[in-house]
Amino acid sequence: MMNGWLNHTWAFLISVALIPVQISAQQLAPEVNAGIEEYLTAVVNRHTFTPSVQIDSVEMDKKTLRLYAGIPLSYMPFREQEVDEMYDQVRKLLPESYRKMKLEIHSDGYKIEDYIPFNRKDRIRNKVDRPLVTPQSRPYEIGKGLENRHIALWQSHGWYYEQKLSRWEWQRARLFQTVEDLYTQSYVLPYLVPMLENAGANVLLPRERDIQCYEVIVDNDHSTGRSLYEEHVGRESWITASAPGFAHMKEYYVDGENPFMQGTYRQIRTVVRQPESSCSWIPDIPEKGTYGVYVSYHTVENSTDDARYTIYHAGGQTHFSVNQQMGGGTWIFLGYFEFEQGRSGKVVLTNQSRRGGKTLTADAVKIGGGMGNIARLPHVSGELTENVKSSEQVVHHAVTTLPAIQYEPEISHYPRYTEAARYWLQWAGAPDSIYNRSEGKNDYMDDYQSRGFWVNYIAGGSSILPKRVDYRFRWIWHLLFIRMQALQKMIPLSGRWGSV
Repeated sequence: MMNGWLNHTWAFLISVALIPVQISAQQLAPEVNAGIEEYLTAVVNRHTFTPSVQIDSVEMDKKTLRLYAGIPLSYMPFREQEVDEMYDQVRKLLPESYRKMKLEIHSDGYKIEDYIPFNRKDRIRNKVDRPLVTPQSRPYEIGKGLENRHIALWQSHGWYYEQKLSRWEWQRARLFQTVEDLYTQSYVLPYLVPMLENAGANVLLPRERDIQCYEVIVDNDHSTGRSLYEEHVGRESWITASAPGFAHMKEYYVDGENPFMQGTYRQIRTVVRQPESSCSWIPDIPEKGTYGVYVSYHTVENSTDDARYTIYHAGGQTHFSVNQQMGGGTWIFLGYFEFEQGRSGKVVLTNQSRRGGKTLTADAVKIGGGMGNIARLPHVSGELTENVKSSEQVVHHAVTTLPAIQYEPEISHYPRYTEAARYWLQWAGAPDSIYNRSEGKNDYMDDYQSRGFWVNYIAGGSSILPKRVDYRFRWIWHLLFIRMQALQKMIPLSGRWGSV
């Protein structure tokens, strides 16, 4: 009995001794903690604007010291040489007794060396069995290349509101009768994006991709002109969901207003063989021409992964399968189609599925790019911050104040495809924490910062960022991230590519 008790006691003591000890960062000498945070903040600010990098906690066992830094450290682009430099410099800032230990620096669930492109295959493993959108009418099948993969990229800057001057203007200077805000789109939209899509990829952009100036909204709450939303009931019946959905009830939108939270949406159970139900969006097209078609829905528990849409257009019928288990609460692009003037075309969604009992949701359909409808004005306090380029060191507390004048909200009066990403993201239902980083004080910086935060937002829940999920919108995308800097020697383009 005594020997058995002693054996259990020793086993317990040994197991306790092997458990890593987690200590507060404040238990480090204050000057050590402050020195590490100051250095890491300076490194991140070589590349992008970020708040101060904090050391949240420290974990230590006999051989390894782990520093857990805040999420802002993960916002920089990591390269092998710079990661080695970070480890060398941080080690020099540690007390002498810690310098011979193995050192690990973590941020947002990963060691910093894991952020180096292609350093860990599971960080870019983005192929899924059922992608966001699957064209069903394609005359060929894609079995290799970019099949079932998702790519986030964007076509540079855009028309934006300059708070200091209380007016809309281009971000880049006019040069050779064009501006970068428009020039980059001239090859990204008609050439690069279709090339990737023809290779099998789903391509996501944080800006409007349709240059059509007309826009028609068809919705169960309110539709444009004579456009119609109709439902056909088979065995299952359509019901209005309890959560909010899209509604376009306003002429323009100001800070904090999300059109995807101002209406309702419809839902139904899927069937396999029973009489099917369907809903139809019948647009009243103002003028014959080419229009981009977007659908919207909501991702909920038990969402179907094969929502079946059919677009009836001037060229016939085109079929799509959409995985509603991802991408809810925003505009999902299906393609460009020719439409005759009037109500000759439509978009139809059926509840027929390969699996019955799943939840199918239906919200608004958007046809055409349209004109900008996000209204801007200087911050109500009159405060604004100076513009800082993404490649420059951020100057903190660079705040000025405008004269105390009564400003009115002003839309751009330009086609939406010319506008910067910050405005499309608001129209597309993104949280204001994504596109309004400056809280209304600097649209210039909000534009380029919002694109990176948008990528992190839509990657939430995927193998890329498994712990960061916005359960209200439930984006669960597996994305392939391409940084333009890594491709400039191979592809002579100047567009801005998606990045973590």
